[in-house]
Amino acid sequence: HGAVHEPVKQELTNQLNRMLVDNDVAASIIPYDNLLDLIIATPKFNRLAVNQVGQKLGADVILYVRVDKFSVKDDDISPLWHGQLEATVRVVDARTSDPVEVRMWPKDVPEGHRVEPVEIPPETNSSPGFGDALSRKMAGQMADRIAKFFYEHEESQESR
Repeated sequence: HGAVHEPVKQELTNQLNRMLVDNDVAASIIPYDNLLDLIIATPKFNRLAVNQVGQKLGADVILYVRVDKFSVKDDDISPLWHGQLEATVRVVDARTSDPVEVRMWPKDVPEGHRVEPVEIPPETNSSPGFGDALSRKMAGQMADRIAKFFYEHEESQESR
């Protein structure tokens, strides 16, 4: 199922990175491709702790986003597109291995902060690229929700 998530993870990462830099939350970011290179080059990558991955990539702080649910249709045979994206986010300190210090935010919820889900109402569309467009749209909305945890912004009616 991970391969299905890969394009949405990449889009989410790229948009989130841009928003964090544009809003002066991060001075620099590590490109998603660097992570993919590390995954390919590292046997048993999935056994690494988040802070170890950060150390290998030369990061100080990691914004870890776990995609909990991603779908563009309720089932394969449905003609209706129905986008759903759910994620949990946490901030990890890559400069320490201390199990308490490594967790920067949220301190009180080890698995991370659940982000308000992105849901696109059901619709029909026969365009061949619609699923990809829907994925990009959801990734952009989720990136916006996550980025806004980290900088001052005006609440708009749109984001509710």
